[in-house]
Amino acid sequence: MFAIVGGTPAYRREYVQDDVPDGPDDFDDWVVRAVLNPARPLFREARYLLAEDPDLRDTALYHSVLSAVAEGNGTRGGIAGYIGRKSTDLQHPLTVLEDAGLLIREPDPLRSGRSRYRIAEPLITFY
Repeated sequence: MFAIVGGTPAYRREYVQDDVPDGPDDFDDWVVRAVLNPARPLFREARYLLAEDPDLRDTALYHSVLSAVAEGNGTRGGIAGYIGRKSTDLQHPLTVLEDAGLLIREPDPLRSGRSRYRIAEPLITFY
């Protein structure tokens, strides 16, 4: 459950109407009935997280950046190549997504002085 909804209590209870998996055998069914169910609030929450932040003006760009990272493009160059922009054009959207708590920049353990981005919010990762 934490891989999908993180530690947000409302996501674990209210947004799925107190429906939690009965155990490992019920997990896949729970995802279908609670997380992927359009009648449940959690179904649209990832989109609302992006839409509600006033700093995220060009939502298509921010969605593209998050999509690039979700597809395994964690470097600035990888993200730029994925979305078809110059890496110098990404400073602002990357900073905004970091400030919003949706991306985390971490040092690349294999390349000194370089960093990689990963999605910080489990619900966004699942989405």
